[in-house]
Amino acid sequence: MVIVLVDAISNYLDLRGYWIEHRHALETGILAAQQQSDRKNEGRFVNYFGVNKLRCGDYATALTYWEQSLAIQREIGDKAGEGITLSNLGATYSDLKQVDLARKYLQDALAIFEALQSPNANIARQWLAGLDNIS
Repeated sequence: MVIVLVDAISNYLDLRGYWIEHRHALETGILAAQQQSDRKNEGRFVNYFGVNKLRCGDYATALTYWEQSLAIQREIGDKAGEGITLSNLGATYSDLKQVDLARKYLQDALAIFEALQSPNANIARQWLAGLDNIS
């Protein structure tokens, strides 16, 4: 029940741009997931924490959270979550003009999305195509 509530609150805070409050909600979600041994939601909230840090302009911390999220998702076999986190990593490395890293993460994400027949595959393809325009 706590995780559902945190989801709703964190979505609202994210949409409204209340970044500090959003981080507090995500911390609560991470703690609740850990207490319930719910690794899938823990990985998801850690991923969202990375998004929050990115929106605040803290690329380095965002990347750190996404690496943590990726490790959890791979550990539990959450392929959909892994694809999303790989996309976040790829898009961020693209923003940082680190094209080789961006390409690696986006290609890995695309492979997962294609295997899952996810519509996110189209987004990954678009981001990959955009890498050719980065100098």
